[in-house]
Amino acid sequence: MADAKSMDVLLQEALHFDAANDLDGLRRHAEADGWNADAIAYIVYQLLITRRLHAAFALSNASTVAGIFQPILSLAQALGGLVTGSVETEVRCSWTLAAIVDGLDSAKRAMLYQHVMQPVFFKLIEAAYAGGGTPVIMRILELMKAGVPILRTMFDGAARLPTLDPAALAEQGRARQKLLSQTLPPAGMPRTPRRLVFAVRKYIFPGQANSKIFDLGERMQAAARLYGWSCELVYLGFQNLAEDLVAVSQKCAETQPDVLILDDGPIQWEANLAVRASLLQHLKANHPALKIVGLHMDSWEIRPDILIRSMDGLDAVWATTPSLPVWRDPVFEGRIVQLPLVHGGMERAPTKPLTGRATFIGAVKGYNWHRVLWKAATEQEQLPVDWQMSALTEDGLAPIASYAHYMQRLADSTAVVNFSMRPDLSLVITDRTFETPLAGALLVQEHSPDVDYFFTAGEHYLEFGSLAELRAIGDFLRDRPQEAEAIRRRGADFARARYADDKLLGTLDQVLYRYSG
Repeated sequence: MADAKSMDVLLQEALHFDAANDLDGLRRHAEADGWNADAIAYIVYQLLITRRLHAAFALSNASTVAGIFQPILSLAQALGGLVTGSVETEVRCSWTLAAIVDGLDSAKRAMLYQHVMQPVFFKLIEAAYAGGGTPVIMRILELMKAGVPILRTMFDGAARLPTLDPAALAEQGRARQKLLSQTLPPAGMPRTPRRLVFAVRKYIFPGQANSKIFDLGERMQAAARLYGWSCELVYLGFQNLAEDLVAVSQKCAETQPDVLILDDGPIQWEANLAVRASLLQHLKANHPALKIVGLHMDSWEIRPDILIRSMDGLDAVWATTPSLPVWRDPVFEGRIVQLPLVHGGMERAPTKPLTGRATFIGAVKGYNWHRVLWKAATEQEQLPVDWQMSALTEDGLAPIASYAHYMQRLADSTAVVNFSMRPDLSLVITDRTFETPLAGALLVQEHSPDVDYFFTAGEHYLEFGSLAELRAIGDFLRDRPQEAEAIRRRGADFARARYADDKLLGTLDQVLYRYSG
């Protein structure tokens, strides 16, 4: 009987039936062996997260769980309807799943999403997207909406909103904005020509074949030159941290820099902290005047306690996530620069007139796979959104030339849609949030709490959080181009005034050297 067996034994039995493709036999075995509801739910969970959806479906239909309303069982049944082509089962069980999820508290919903739904739906979406199947993606989205209530409002295709009122939007944006103060060296003060070493990952995706060389290094060289600094690059492989840090130490010994900016991505793995700490101690001992800055491009994915501990040996940290509570820790006071990355001096004013459409220019990866849902939904609803998909693989251009080409594409699009959601449903800021207005295009931005610290919604850009709001923006671009143009120009002017490269490096300069007038 099942009571005398461990869950691991039951799972092995289930996997045996699945390997033999005897799914009806799996169901009959569970019934005959007396597997109870808890055992079946556990085995179904294991089958789901290993993407054995047909087996999970068969087992979830065992008579011993008939009439039991459990989210994992209902999810397996709804997914079973999808993969077996039974629309009636898919819809009926989706409704059941939605009712169960609505009765859960927020913590249980989050756990269900994180540990069950997210890994399962990611793989389903990945396969459907590779196959170019918008109808299948929309069916998967309907299942996701059942299990993730926040997606129901976001992707309600039937919702319609009234015409946008720019004045009202700007008023709401000003009430919500939290624009950061940005202190620069005193006006008219001569810039000290400092020596900078910039240690940055060489590839956008280290370790991945054919990944593009990351253009940020050459952008920093161009920005430093425009500011009056020199800049030496150290490219990091991000495969062997000790080797990377030796290269940084050698470059500092050769060039005797005033400032080191260190791409601090590896600290997301706690085991790297000790190796990194030894480098910082060595640098400080051998270069007492050296200012060391930790650069965090994805600080939202680093544990807060690691961020706090990583400040040992740093003079400042550079990030773009001011909404994270961790930055309010006293260790960061007066030592943090919350600003976008440099753009290699490629800021420009708007040139071409708005087209009445918006364009997405970017990639779909595992860390932003919800973009696939937006693509399918906008295509199904025939919204005026064009999609220029990037692979982020080597394109044969020098890094700075490739970035210039990208910025030109933003400019030519005139209005650019930017998405924020990450796999855990958080809404983060991205580089394109700044690149779009700096390229002279109108930013159409999915809501992210961080954006309020840099721009004013309705005044500098148009914000959306749902398909209905994106549709209303499309109507606005088409029907009221002059008002849309005014927002575009305000956004572009504001971005150049605050986030042009000389302002970014000037702010860093002030934080490090504390000039007084």
